[in-house]
Amino acid sequence: MAEPNIAEALKSLRRSLKNLKSLLEWGKLVREHRKPHQPPAFRVDRGLQQEMRTEYSFFIKTAMEVRQALQRGQSGDSETKRKHQKRLKRLERQFRKLELPIDL
Repeated sequence: MAEPNIAEALKSLRRSLKNLKSLLEWGKLVREHRKPHQPPAFRVDRGLQQEMRTEYSFFIKTAMEVRQALQRGQSGDSETKRKHQKRLKRLERQFRKLELPIDL
């Protein structure tokens, strides 16, 4: 596997986190507008859960690759490594705070 460009991978993680937040908001909107014994007020693509699963998997895989690259010292000087580690930890912390469905 090719070594990840850490800066680009961190940008991808940020986009992935943003996508997951958007998908969670769509799911929340669908649940809030669901009324018993009535057809849905609007339809959302049935692939919402699959999209969440895909985005979740991408985030986990990319974060692991970045962590490994940092451990191998591929980030350049120690200051750059420290900044990358800090960004990765912040993104992972935000990821853990997401209220992802259990059945994902």
